Formats: sequence, structure tokens, C-alpha cells
Amino acid sequence: MGTKFTKEFTAKLVDKGIQTNPLPKASPNHNGRCERFIQTIKYACLNKFIAFGKQHLDHLVGEFVD
Repeated sequence: MGTKFTKEFTAKLVDKGIQTNPLPKASPNHNGRCERFIQTIKYACLNKFIAFGKQHLDHLVGEFVD
């Protein structure tokens, strides 16, 4: 994982059974995959709901990923 992600974020991924895969620095070919995943969450989940705060947003994304 990059330096932008906190230890808490990484711990939540591990709790959900998601393995992290540190990418080498300057690997632009992987950037598109991340952007596509985020776009999928936005269009398939978040455009259908109004999030009332960070906790609600975390819940919506968590349910979508599960």
C-alpha cells in the first residue's frame, strides 16, 4: 500500500480478509485499476444513496464491497 493509506485503513482491509499488495513506486499501469474500482463504487453504489456523514459512507461502501 502507498504512504497515503493509514495503518487503520490497512487493518480494516485485513479484517475484511483483503490482502494488501505493495506496489512499486512509479507504477502508472496499476493506477487505472484503482481508478476503475473507485468508479465502480461510485456508479453502482454511491450514486443511489445520500451519505449522511463519514460513518454512513463507510457503511455503504462496506456493504457494497461485501
